[in-house]
Amino acid sequence: MVAKVCPTCKEEKPPSEFYKDKEHEAGLSWQCKVCASKRHKECNKQPEIAERRRRVSRAFYREYPERQVKASAVWRKKNPLQYWASASLAGHKRKGFEVNLNSKELAEIIKNTKTCNICGIDLEFGSRSKLSMDSPTVDRIDNGKKITKDSVWLLCHRCNTTKLDRSLDEFVEYCKMVVDKFGEEAGLL
Repeated sequence: MVAKVCPTCKEEKPPSEFYKDKEHEAGLSWQCKVCASKRHKECNKQPEIAERRRRVSRAFYREYPERQVKASAVWRKKNPLQYWASASLAGHKRKGFEVNLNSKELAEIIKNTKTCNICGIDLEFGSRSKLSMDSPTVDRIDNGKKITKDSVWLLCHRCNTTKLDRSLDEFVEYCKMVVDKFGEEAGLL
């Protein structure tokens, strides 16, 4: 098959622009990928349809857990920043924080933050299980119990572990005390 016409957008497109579907003619979905995606998004705006899809999906993956593992691995590889954001927010939820930020919003913050907000070192996004000193971490600016888009920033692991639960003013004072104590010795004064 050289081309197929999508009945929704009426455009002739190559087979690669259609999802594979053994139940339809030529083994391709009846709609092109773009139109199918739009239709899917519109349907998911209806709560009863979205909930039914979630139930069916959960039931399918309970029956075929190996497919869930594979699908998750593929998604993580395609969406590393959003995966990192999801894991980070899940960790904050487990610690009892009220999280009013979703993984897409945090991933957007990550895309716009290439360096630590305190020391300026380049942040290295690697494996979440292998933290290095320049690994990014989410820090609460105000140290409250709520996590929102405006209450977090990214710090390197070193700065976040040094700052701990101090406010920024307390952290600056702490750094001044260290410099006062060791600055001359280290050639900083």
